[in-house]
Amino acid sequence: IILPDSTQRFNSYTKYMMKKKIAIFLSKLSSYKKIDTFNSEIVLLLEGDVELLPTFCKNTMQAISSVSPHWDSLFLGHCAENYRRIKRKDCWEMSSNSYISKGKYAMCSHAYLISSNGSKKLIDGLKNWNETYISNIISKASVWELETKRRRKWRRPVDLGPDVQIAELMKHEKIFTYLLWPQVALQPWQRSMKDKYFTDMRIPQNCA
Repeated sequence: IILPDSTQRFNSYTKYMMKKKIAIFLSKLSSYKKIDTFNSEIVLLLEGDVELLPTFCKNTMQAISSVSPHWDSLFLGHCAENYRRIKRKDCWEMSSNSYISKGKYAMCSHAYLISSNGSKKLIDGLKNWNETYISNIISKASVWELETKRRRKWRRPVDLGPDVQIAELMKHEKIFTYLLWPQVALQPWQRSMKDKYFTDMRIPQNCA
């Protein structure tokens, strides 16, 4: 991945993160485009290091049969969903201690189902994302943010990868997404992180 000359003043860490986010974007975009070539209405996408829990198969099949037929994506693993956004009317019990909710602003797309129609919406929603991402860093990143690995706040321009854009599409109802609670697929860091907001290991209060 070759960054524009205007980014050469950035430190090596920032350039590494930019290339990493762009690589993730290109990988996602390639996967969405390939879905059109499959003879299937639903495709399962998994990141390479994802850990599938023992309830993965059972709960995934139950989730598919529990949601409306018109959906774009179904997150089996996720993080950083805004619990307070989930209203009681948008969440229901799928089976004992398992719930489905409408996605409001979820991230960490490490395990999810996507419909053929959903892939088309995501391709359109991520159009030219990499160019916008680079321009945003150049225009908004301060010297302090570019020269340190410390985080003054959770989101810096360099951290805003394609998952944030997908979450924005959820928020503005450009894609129709469901979330499975508790999730049945984890990223390795989610097992050790104590912050339950980022690990999504709680059941939203309006669901239980």
